[in-house]
Amino acid sequence: MDIMSVLSELEQVCDDLSQAHRELAEVEAAAAQARVNAWENSQESTVTGRGRDADILALPLTVDAIKLKGEIAALRERKHYLTVALEV
Repeated sequence: MDIMSVLSELEQVCDDLSQAHRELAEVEAAAAQARVNAWENSQESTVTGRGRDADILALPLTVDAIKLKGEIAALRERKHYLTVALEV
């Protein structure tokens, strides 16, 4: 790889990483709001039951957050690799 292609890819990885962080924040905020809404609307009479309802309703968003965290980890690894490549 030549230095210009490494720099170009590093720039793209940094942009992707920033975007993934923004998406993660949005998903986590939506999951928190979904839990609150589910808690308030739950017909369960126990705290445990309400919590379970909230977790079930927010599950798709929780799964999205886990996937985004994996994507962020992968982007960080790629960024590190590219940074090391520039030092060589």
